Amino acid sequence: MDPPEYWDGSCAADNAIPAGSCGTGPPCIQSVTIGPLVITDEACSASGSSAASLDAPSWGQFARLCEGITSTGYAGCSAAELCVPLAPDGFRQCVQRSGIHDCPAEGYTVRFVFYEDFKDTRVCSACTCGAPEGSACVSSIALYADAACTSPVVAEEVSSDSPTCLDLTTPGQALGAKSATAFVYHSGTCQAHGGELLGAVELLGPRTLCCVP
Repeated sequence: MDPPEYWDGSCAADNAIPAGSCGTGPPCIQSVTIGPLVITDEACSASGSSAASLDAPSWGQFARLCEGITSTGYAGCSAAELCVPLAPDGFRQCVQRSGIHDCPAEGYTVRFVFYEDFKDTRVCSACTCGAPEGSACVSSIALYADAACTSPVVAEEVSSDSPTCLDLTTPGQALGAKSATAFVYHSGTCQAHGGELLGAVELLGPRTLCCVP
């Protein structure tokens, strides 16, 4: 009773089964099993933008470096020393060096590390969809005793979920044709993926300040 290839559901007499019995045994045809409908070309398309609105990086703490030398040069300092004025309110007396370093054990012992710039490489991964889940295709299939689909034998709704077994009301009768209503697709749902944050804010140009407590 297989239907023709690319069947559109219209009346088809292909592979008809004539009436009869299996010798002296019971009637040959007592039921018909219809395999599950097949869903093809099923997929979800991601919608929307994968570009997230990321807050611009900002500094949490700033440092201003000022260098001052007394008007009389080294004054009372030795050649290996540098005389600087006292730090005004809101400032600290420090020494600084490019890179990340430890501070001396005495004198300039309070350590700060600041950065001159940053590089923002943060992006969001592309949005994608998983395979559809919970979708189904349904139709009503009827079997007929004649080839013109005028003498119905049995009809039943079938789906893509599982095979359907149709018991014949009169076992052994002829099955001359079949027809099906238009197939109806019930969409499922797709799991969303993507949108993960990739990259980071990289700090550039480290500078170590060692200050007087």
